[in-house]
Amino acid sequence: MTPPARYDATARISNLCGVTGDPPATFRAMTPRDTALFVAAWNAAQEEASGDVPAPDMDTLERLEERYGRRGA
Repeated sequence: MTPPARYDATARISNLCGVTGDPPATFRAMTPRDTALFVAAWNAAQEEASGDVPAPDMDTLERLEERYGRRGA
């Protein structure tokens, strides 16, 4: 995969750190091509996993809401 002509490395690093929890130095050490390959692999893995996780039943939902609070309320 070839990186785009206008490669915004700062935005990519910030996003990757937020998603993976890795420090910025991990991604700064990567070349633009390495980063583009990482993003492509991440996206492919997410596509493969989408739809495989069933919705929680009511008991599980209630336990999650007790633990993390209710979103949007």
